[in-house]
Formats: sequence, C-alpha cells, structure tokens
Amino acid sequence: MNPLTRTSYRALLIALSCTALLSACGGGGGSGGGGGYSSTPGSTAYSSVVASSIAPSSTPASSVAPSSTPLSSEPASSAPASSSVVSSSASSSSVAPALVPPVVLIDSQLNSADGDYFVASGEVLVGMPEDSGNTSFVAQLQNRTGFSLYTFANDTAGVSNCSGTCLANWPPLLANPGDQASAPYSIIERSMGTAGPALQWAYQGQPLYFFIGDTNAGETTGKAIPNWLLARPMPTRIVANATLGSHLAAAGSVKLAVPVDGVEQTSTAERNGFTLYTFDNDTAGVSNCSGTCLTNWPALMAHAGAVATAPYSLVQRASGEMQWALNGMPLYFFAGDTQAGQTNGEAIGNNWFVARTPPVAVNNHPTKNRLLVAHGNIITAAGAADNSRLDFTLYTFDDDTPGVTTCFGACLAAWPALYAPADAQAFGDFTVITRDETSKQWAYKGLPLYFFVGDNAPGDVTGEYTDWTIARP
Repeated sequence: MNPLTRTSYRALLIALSCTALLSACGGGGGSGGGGGYSSTPGSTAYSSVVASSIAPSSTPASSVAPSSTPLSSEPASSAPASSSVVSSSASSSSVAPALVPPVVLIDSQLNSADGDYFVASGEVLVGMPEDSGNTSFVAQLQNRTGFSLYTFANDTAGVSNCSGTCLANWPPLLANPGDQASAPYSIIERSMGTAGPALQWAYQGQPLYFFIGDTNAGETTGKAIPNWLLARPMPTRIVANATLGSHLAAAGSVKLAVPVDGVEQTSTAERNGFTLYTFDNDTAGVSNCSGTCLTNWPALMAHAGAVATAPYSLVQRASGEMQWALNGMPLYFFAGDTQAGQTNGEAIGNNWFVARTPPVAVNNHPTKNRLLVAHGNIITAAGAADNSRLDFTLYTFDDDTPGVTTCFGACLAAWPALYAPADAQAFGDFTVITRDETSKQWAYKGLPLYFFVGDNAPGDVTGEYTDWTIARP
C-alpha cells in the first residue's frame, strides 16, 4: 500500500486537530481561527492547546548518523517486512489523538534476552524519507506492534540531533498534534527536513526511534550500533507494605552485579516486585559494598545509556559500571529475599533498610510495637543536614487535617517538624506539604510528621498526649 503523501498527511493533521480541539478549521492556521497545522507547506502554527503539551522547542543541531554506522546512505523505500503501511484512506479512528503513548514494555515471550525495554503498540506514525537524498521526510501510518524502540546518545533532553541519513536509518516515532503526553513521556518538536516540522514521542526527554534494520517484531539489531540504545523504563516502582509502609521495589527484568570468582560481573534476572535496600555505610554517590557484601546484597545496575532524573541518579562502581541510586544512595537487593514482596533485609546490622525517598524507617519498639522513626536525610527548616534526631520517634497531631499543618509558634517549638527539601517528591503513602513560603514537611497518609522536644534519645516515646499520636506504618 502506498504511504501517505505529504499533502494528505497535512490534511490528516488538520482534521485531527479539529477533532481533538473542537475548533473550526480555516484561515490558514496562522493568525486565523484554524488552530491546527496550516495547509500552507512549511507552516509551524499550532493550537495553543497542542503547544502546551509540547516540550520547549529548539532548532535541532545538524547531525548525521554515527560515522561507525555500517549502513547505506540510501533511505528505505518501504516499511519493514512484517509491518503494514496504512494508506490515507484508513479510517480516522485508527489515528485518533492518543491520551497515552503508543508504547508498551516488551513481552518477555517475544524477547527475554535483553531485559525490559520499550516497543511500539499498534498503528503508529513513523517518519520516513520521501526522496533519495534524505532531505525531506513524511509520516507514514504503519503497524509496528512489537517493534523495538531506541534512544540516541547524541540527543539531549527534548531535542533530536538525528537528521538526514541518520533519520533515514532511525525513523522517529511521531505523534499527532492532538496527542497528550504525561510524565515520564513528552512530545517534542522536530525537523523533517524540507517537509517542515513534526512532533515526536520522547521518554524522560529522550526522543524515540525505530531502526530500519529491524524487519520483524522482537528484533533488537540496532543495539549493536554505537551511540544507539534500547529505550528502557525505570527499573523501579513504589509498592505498599502493611508493616513497613511504602518502599521501593524492582520493576520487571533488571541488571544485577555480583562477584564471580572474585570479579564483579553483571547479568539480567527477573526481579519484579523484589524489595530494594540502601546501605548506611555508603555515602551519597559512592558504594562501599563489594566482595562478600555484594554477594549478599547484589547491586541494581543500569543498562548502557540509562537516563536518571531526580530523585534517582547513577553512581559509578569500582568496576566502571553504573549503579542506580535513590537520593544519591546506591540500591541493592538482599540475597535472603527469595520472593517478591519479602523484606528480610530490613534493619540487618542496623545498616540496611528498605529504600524510600522520605527519611523514615520502621522500628520495633519493646513496648510500643512498630512505629515510624526518622532515618536518612534529616534536615532543618533551613535545609541544613541534621543528624541530632536520627532514629527518633515520629508523631502526628490530631488537630491537623490531611495535607495541612496547624502546628506553628509554641506548638512547633515543642513538636519540631520533619522537614522536607524544596525538591522533595511524594513517595507512595508519603507526601510533601507546604508549611509556609520557605519550608516543606513530610507527611504520612496525609498527616504531617513531627518530633517531640521531650524525646532525648532514639527509642524515647514521651510525646504521646491527648492530641498527639505515635506515627505507625
């Protein structure tokens, strides 16, 4: 079947914009009332609604495919063998604006050798060359179900640096003007050569592409090309736990590091739902766990090209490979956890704790049973580190309401808040509330968390009063 022509694609985009935005078409789309793409070639006018969902645009730098890429400069003239190109006569429902990206995680039965990565789902818009010189590209509607998606190491957040021959070999996953993106996905504006701009899907700011050498679903031949990487999800998720509160666990198949005959080696293993831990003897950005320690606490490693966004980061191990970290603290599994959901590593040696963003741990008190204590990155109202209340009991105030503190002045002097940094993010049952213009506070299940000035050491629980309650998981 013939690919969509540039003219029919522009007409399709106009129709989609009108359908999605319920606005009238006409006036050329510039200063008139159209609001979608203009029917005039080269126009960059967008509806304000569409523009608001697009990452800040910039002119992509001129680029070519990596010099080491052993590919012909000739563009592919047709879609991969197992994909089908849908003509312009396709029903409009097949290209309706998307509320979710046309991206799914790989089916492990299709390819289990590469760990978790993204593939396309269903009929999608793909940018393909329309001339032999790779100067102009046009969108084709193709069935790319199961086809691998890649990111380019030379791209920067929100900007594609792949054009010309590079783009012919790595067709972009395009978006419709009416598509809507939400974090961690976004929609960026990109160049299509002389054909004018288009929209492209991105994950964590990194534009998504196919590889022309993948001719069947499940193939990952593009991973062998320098600077090109399989698009991968974050390997973690937040889980609820009745006894420990919300904490971090692995998501899907992940990369591990353990010592083999004294040499640190990595492998891929299924660890979906397995608990992740941090080690108090580590420091921010540095792992101090190796040898026998690493045998008992395998490290959660990052695949090549992984992109971290706060509060996550990547730290380099002595082996030179990168390990995932939360708030700067490297992440590990516990060898004693043999099933998803187990937390057998919690509090071992009083150095290992389930990983979570808020500075909170669970303590088994000899008389008060399980309760929440402060543990981790404790700060003052001004944001300075404060270890003076490490492992001190936490409380909630009955007069507070979910998300709102009523404790100020003399109350706050007696019941100091568990402050949160300015960039703190909610984490499962743990949320962040704004106290005033200068400070934020951690809350658990909506209720702000406090210390009691009368507690002088870890384990003290002298703060129970009529309106004050020990915080419990």
